[in-house]
Amino acid sequence: MKNKRVMILSLTHGESDLPFQRQSIYEQTGCDIEHVEIANLPNLSAHATLYSKLMAAAEEFDAFVKLDGDMVLREKDAIARMTAAICPRTDMLTFPVLDFGSLTPIYGLHVFSPRCEWQLDALREPRVDPAPSMPGRAVIMKPRSWSPAYHNYFMSKKQAFAFGAHRAYKAFGPHNESKGPEATQLRVLYKVWAAFLQTRDPIRGATMVAAERVRRVAKDLQPFPYKDISQFSDVWTLATNGTFDEIQSYCTQYWTSWPSAWIAFKGITTAPNKLLNRARQSQRVSFDRE
Repeated sequence: MKNKRVMILSLTHGESDLPFQRQSIYEQTGCDIEHVEIANLPNLSAHATLYSKLMAAAEEFDAFVKLDGDMVLREKDAIARMTAAICPRTDMLTFPVLDFGSLTPIYGLHVFSPRCEWQLDALREPRVDPAPSMPGRAVIMKPRSWSPAYHNYFMSKKQAFAFGAHRAYKAFGPHNESKGPEATQLRVLYKVWAAFLQTRDPIRGATMVAAERVRRVAKDLQPFPYKDISQFSDVWTLATNGTFDEIQSYCTQYWTSWPSAWIAFKGITTAPNKLLNRARQSQRVSFDRE
């Protein structure tokens, strides 16, 4: 059987995970891959460039995979397994990835058929990844199903800070003023907070300092360049060098006020050990922290 022709498009901003992503793509089997990196562009421009490249190459490839620069494929047949489901009836698939910060699967990895099309002039911040126009169906895989990639396992404190700021803007920004915080983004951040309290990990602490800083002023913020943290430099020292108690004190008033149903979300007491043990068993890379 002829291998599928697959283009992988990565949106990158110098992530610490990027060398591991490149290696994991190089090791893929069962399909013919071309890897394209779209590097260091503002979020809106990066997505417009990605969708433009995808549509321009539609006749040359059987499937397209969109990766962020902080994702590392977990298995050598991950791309072949993901793209196998692309068929005349299915044009888009969304997969969960195993996220280090929240210690849970979160959505973010997308596979497209060549039949997908986007209206580039309709893209808007902060929702720059709308569903495409397509003749077939879009399938969202169950969150506890197979996750083809790790997410943020190698992130630096700067990367963690940017992740928290970006997620918090999506959750609390002025675009949500009339309806309140966006639940999906908020749920991810709260899980990072719960994991921080449990593990005392300074990487997660940097994420939460950024999230809390943005939350306090989010209604007055305009969309800011992804990874540009200069306007939040007043809390950078706390995020990078603060103690557990200092970070907890800065964040605790808001993040501990959520209902107990959010605090005790399913699996939080067991997820860290299970997920980290699974990561350590990987034959390709080690996920142990220094």
